[in-house]
Amino acid sequence: MGKQEDIAAARGLVRTLDKAITALTRHYPNGVDVRRLRADAERLDADIDEAADIYRVRLGPYRNARAASAALARLEASGYPGALITR
Repeated sequence: MGKQEDIAAARGLVRTLDKAITALTRHYPNGVDVRRLRADAERLDADIDEAADIYRVRLGPYRNARAASAALARLEASGYPGALITR
C-alpha cells in the first residue's frame, strides 16, 4: 500500500470509530467518557491531517525549499511537536 492509500485507510478507520461513538451516545447521551472518546476521534482526525501535510511537504506540491519551509513553519506554529518533523 502506498502512503496515500494508508492515509485514506486511516481516515476510514476514524470514520468507523466516529460511527461507533455515535452508537454509544444513544446509550450514554451525556456521559463524560463518550465526550472524551469524541474528542479523541477529533484529535485523531486532526493528526491524520497533519500527517498528510507532512507527506505533501516531502513528496507533494512543495518541491522547492521555500514552499516546504513555509509549510513546515505552519505545522510548527500549529503546535505539532517539532521533534516529529524531519527536515
